[in-house]
Amino acid sequence: MNFSIKRPYFFIFPLALFCLQKPLDSKIKAVFWSNPTIIGQNRLDLIGKIGYLEGLMNITRAGTIQDEIFDKITKKFGRQTQQYKVNDPATNDPLPGLMRLWLTGEKSVEQVKKDALSLFTGDSFATKIIDLAFTPKEFLSVSSVIEDAFKLLKRFQPHVIHILASNYAPASYKELENSKIGKRVLPSFKHIYNSGTLDDQHRGIVLQDPAFFKFIMNDLHLKPEECLVINSDPQVIAAAKSLGMHTIEHPYKDSSTIKKQLKQMHLIS
Repeated sequence: MNFSIKRPYFFIFPLALFCLQKPLDSKIKAVFWSNPTIIGQNRLDLIGKIGYLEGLMNITRAGTIQDEIFDKITKKFGRQTQQYKVNDPATNDPLPGLMRLWLTGEKSVEQVKKDALSLFTGDSFATKIIDLAFTPKEFLSVSSVIEDAFKLLKRFQPHVIHILASNYAPASYKELENSKIGKRVLPSFKHIYNSGTLDDQHRGIVLQDPAFFKFIMNDLHLKPEECLVINSDPQVIAAAKSLGMHTIEHPYKDSSTIKKQLKQMHLIS
């Protein structure tokens, strides 16, 4: 008689214990990806576009040319006015005002290219890099899908939605939409937000701004604790963390780091 009265407690206790041990990460409903996480550039293709002879002649400079370009643009167009940084693994230089105007669509790619080229008159190697970087079709031609990262999308729990949140200028995104890469990758994302294609009310913000993530969460009725941001830019990670979002910071093109952490978070098998 006494045993039958107490018996339900033997079932309640294990159930309560199971609930307490349930991973916190099971609350995650949305994962934020960006273009450098899913789409990257091929160094050999890039050198091929510039010219192998030119690339060979500038072999010692090839690894630092991006830093040189960013340094000159930043000094010319306002280091002190910028709060956020662009993903540059070598220097982590602040995002120059000129670049922000381009990525938000407030200045055309032709205008930005002209301003950037004016800083490197007579420098053949630098001007070729700039011409490639600020010509959307050419830049896309040296890009490819980062296969390991892209395949991870299929391994997530079915309740998770995938969001592509990136810094794309209007012309660059239009080129991506019409490309083979875009037609393969973009349909995998339920929602897509770009710095250069936001509505007028939100014009001027980039991925490094907390306001960018706040806008998306409000738009999709998501809470910070329900969101995971995967990115290689420390400033993007900092912006997400400041809002209370979950984050995974990973080295560029190192999908093994993402995979390991997603497994630990019980989001993929």
